Amino acid sequence: MHHVVVEHWSRRNSVLHARDARLKIAAALTLLVAIALTRSPVALAAYGLLLTGLALTARLPVASVLLRAAYVLPFAATFALVSFLTGDRERALLLVAKSWLSAMAALVLVGTTPLPKLLSALQRLGAPPFLVDVVQTLYRYLFVVSEQAQHMRLAAACRGSLGRTGFRAAAGAVAVLFARSYTRAEDIHNAMLARSGSGLDDTREAKPLVSVRDLRFRYDDGTAALEGVNFDLAHGETVAVFGRNGSGKTTFVHHLNGLLTGEGEITVCGMRVERKTLASIRKRIGLVFQDSDTQLFMPSVLEDVAYGPHNLGLDEAAANRRAMEALRHVGLDHAAQRAPYHLSAGEKKRAALAGVLAMQPEILVLDEPTTFLDPPAVRDLITLLRGLPQAKILVTHDALFARALADRAVFFERGRIAAEGPVQDIIRSFDWDPRSDSV
Repeated sequence: MHHVVVEHWSRRNSVLHARDARLKIAAALTLLVAIALTRSPVALAAYGLLLTGLALTARLPVASVLLRAAYVLPFAATFALVSFLTGDRERALLLVAKSWLSAMAALVLVGTTPLPKLLSALQRLGAPPFLVDVVQTLYRYLFVVSEQAQHMRLAAACRGSLGRTGFRAAAGAVAVLFARSYTRAEDIHNAMLARSGSGLDDTREAKPLVSVRDLRFRYDDGTAALEGVNFDLAHGETVAVFGRNGSGKTTFVHHLNGLLTGEGEITVCGMRVERKTLASIRKRIGLVFQDSDTQLFMPSVLEDVAYGPHNLGLDEAAANRRAMEALRHVGLDHAAQRAPYHLSAGEKKRAALAGVLAMQPEILVLDEPTTFLDPPAVRDLITLLRGLPQAKILVTHDALFARALADRAVFFERGRIAAEGPVQDIIRSFDWDPRSDSV
């Protein structure tokens, strides 16, 4: 993955790597402003030579830097096309060149400065906390784009060259890249929000822990996703949520911590889910996403698991202690300094779960937790979850997994809960066991 490569670059040794991160940030910002303001092709060429020289000084692979910077070109070309069509070809070319050079400058900065040092330097420079968060999000989004572009390039190579299919296909691919990158980034943003609770606590007791009444939701295109859902979760209870793809399961659980907002009433730990209570609710309810790669967005496993505790107001040492405790709980403390992207599917799932456990929630919501896991990893996950005291909601297609953990089950159908009851009864009623005689 491209972000792993850049993180490896950032941990090399060179004159530029050794420089104070604050100086590098100031120099990069100055260069970006100069690139943005110039209208001279000669000056842009000079900036290009400067950046190439800096990459060589930092012992970065220049060809790789140029290639990765080029991933912004489809986006830049889309905007430059407006100028080109109105006859201002010089402006169009300048826009493309400036975008490429700006991406190169950003790559040289992050390729010589590990993300934690970069964020720490911004804080020492007095940058507002929201700006630090924006930089972290943009850093991750740049690599979302490159990751999606790489996936599309490999898929195209498996079926011939995209370049041979003409302008229309190439333009369509750029549009798909926009859409896929946006969707992926939105998923990552939701994962960040799910671990962004404040340190404020609310000790009100509630029975049940989760109460949902007449929940309804429609997507922007008018599609009805939820049609009057009623649901309760008691203390210490584990409930399996079954249903076909598109029946509303994930949409439902994304309402429980305010990632989506529909009509109806939801209370979690006695607090109604609304804007003013979201910080406290996200501290109480931990959501483990289906795709672990979405949830793991920091350079190392330890930093990722400590992300939530930092948002609770803990200092770095305390956040790291809590993160290590969570990693030990899931048996992953040995991988604390590894990049999340180098973990196996089972390890990624445990790392994502550790990130949630570090928030010390009262409720765990796991969306398709056995996806991508082999049978031994599923067994390990079952053993781990059995030992956790939290109430749990398990969104799953896996009947065996549900039988092993759940006290009862609900079955979603067309945005409604069609039935609920003992797990085995629901499995039998909806023929949900792939090993059944009807196969």
